Amino acid sequence: GDYTADKHLITARVSSYPPNDFGLFDMAGNVAEWTSTTWTPAGFKLINDVNPELSYQADYKDSIDRTLKVIKGGSWKDIARYIRANNRTKAPQNAAHSYIGFRCVRSAVEFSK
Repeated sequence: GDYTADKHLITARVSSYPPNDFGLFDMAGNVAEWTSTTWTPAGFKLINDVNPELSYQADYKDSIDRTLKVIKGGSWKDIARYIRANNRTKAPQNAAHSYIGFRCVRSAVEFSK
């Protein structure tokens, strides 16, 4: 890939690009998102609206297969077809990669009327 085409030699600062149609910034392309969801090849069969997350807290003595977490989206190192929100892959929960990060999410603040 042409990793410098966007004029950033490393990951770009937050809000370097315009927001999407929903007003959200940086939803794809900087780093892939490490999630708390446990990886399984049958993930889509086990996860649904009622049970949106599959969780297993791996112990350090567990095999590598038991420590895998879901990685969503694409990153600066991926070709264009992998920079999609529905891209799903895996990585061990104790591995560090320059192309995987995490997103902080919080509930909306409600104001009294």
